[in-house]
Amino acid sequence: MKRVLLVATAAVTVTAAGIVSADETNFPARHRTLESTAPSSCGDWVAPLPDRRVKVSLPYDARKREGMARVTFTIAPDGSYGGLVSAQTNDAAFVQAAEQSLQYWTFKAARCNGVAVPIEASMYFNFRNEGFVSYAAS
Repeated sequence: MKRVLLVATAAVTVTAAGIVSADETNFPARHRTLESTAPSSCGDWVAPLPDRRVKVSLPYDARKREGMARVTFTIAPDGSYGGLVSAQTNDAAFVQAAEQSLQYWTFKAARCNGVAVPIEASMYFNFRNEGFVSYAAS
């Protein structure tokens, strides 16, 4: 039996305003999950990336509804989830599910001038019927 390992690489650009974006040809939108902004004092910026994701678990009654949660949270310098900062949603159950999942996610930490730093990041969780969840940048 052959096993194939696929490795994705990303080309990330930091604009003059400090907004991180990716080149569509090198890092398609379907793989982008985080939006973060580089600190103005940072000359050499590496944006955080998800390292390990954990599936979102919705309460049974929420699985029959559709909606979204845009959560802004902190990523600690060690790459762990640092806590919820703010959330926008059409149903509080979606924010709770997103936060419970993020507690187990790990990230490749953001780096400013070669040093791991805490950073706020935003992400959309799109909830569809039957519990399907997709992730997208803001």
